[in-house]
Amino acid sequence: MSFPWAQHYEPKHPVMKWLDDRLPLPRLIHGAVGPGYPVPSNLNYFWNFGVLAGVALAIQIITGIILAMHYRADGTLAFQSVEHIMRN
Repeated sequence: MSFPWAQHYEPKHPVMKWLDDRLPLPRLIHGAVGPGYPVPSNLNYFWNFGVLAGVALAIQIITGIILAMHYRADGTLAFQSVEHIMRN
């Protein structure tokens, strides 16, 4: 894939050229997190907060459903159901 915003890695220093021929670690880093990463320019790190908020919401919904299945709203059985939830 060639993206117009992704820059190709070209080492300029002879030592970096030698290192890139033997161990392409700088090329890997440049392509993974540097300007060679093929991602649109309007996508930034703030998208992570939205993903994390979505994951937290999903966890809360799932655990809420599980807790609602085990809780009894009867006055005499409520303590036993909470005790069951906490111990199991």
